[in-house]
Amino acid sequence: MTSTRQAAIERRIAGLLVVGLTLSLQAQTQLQMTDLPQFDVASVKANRLGEQPSNNWKLTPTRTDFHNSQVMQLLKSAWGDFSMRVEGAPDWTLSERYDVVGQYQPDTPAATRTLMLRALLLDRFKLAAHIEMREAAMYALVVATPGGALGPGLQAGMPACAPPWAGRSQPPPECGKGVSGRGFIDFGSYDMTMLARILSGFPAVGRPVIDKTGLAGNYKVALTFAPPAPPPQGAAGANPDSAPVVSDGPSIFTALEEQLGLKLESTRGQVPVLVVDHIERPTPD
Repeated sequence: MTSTRQAAIERRIAGLLVVGLTLSLQAQTQLQMTDLPQFDVASVKANRLGEQPSNNWKLTPTRTDFHNSQVMQLLKSAWGDFSMRVEGAPDWTLSERYDVVGQYQPDTPAATRTLMLRALLLDRFKLAAHIEMREAAMYALVVATPGGALGPGLQAGMPACAPPWAGRSQPPPECGKGVSGRGFIDFGSYDMTMLARILSGFPAVGRPVIDKTGLAGNYKVALTFAPPAPPPQGAAGANPDSAPVVSDGPSIFTALEEQLGLKLESTRGQVPVLVVDHIERPTPD
């Protein structure tokens, strides 16, 4: 891709790019594949090896390997929000696995890579989809005791852990283990909007979460909790290779209050839903 063409694309999508993986919902449903940046080289292959775990992804400065991926997770990644509800997708988007590789130029922004994945889904999976805003039950993340002290697991953020990580493709090791729905959040620099988005994606929470804490800036977050028990073997929705590990720790609701000094309050509001109008299994490379 020439630098002139790349610059034109960057200008065209500049209104969509914000910090991290968040995208502007007002414009993104209008984009066609020709409007989107595309991987320099891309590959899509079915993975029938029965590997565990699924969605074993690896990021480098010039390439992302979406190894052993559920198409459902690729859809959520392509819209920049793993907590997003997806409706209308066929069962095989959960049951089948694919190896997807995308290559790009160094220093390609994260939001641009997100749109590249969306272009790949439009091209190779013949995806047609749109965003609808719908009212749904949700949680508001608030300070447990207004004006009171925060919990010991919420400390001042570590500057080295805020992207772009001094040119690295991954945060430094001292930033912590990251995030797992199996029972922990351990990272050196999250703002409350990102923490709410992470909580939204946890099965233990089960609803979208919006930030109503009023807390500005970034925080070091250390939270451990007991994930929900997996569905019984053979039950609808059971997924043996991604079943959470059950522990004797506190529920995530208790852990938030005791460890972070935050809590989740029930509310209702408008949430984005990705509606899949059409999708096909890809043709092999």
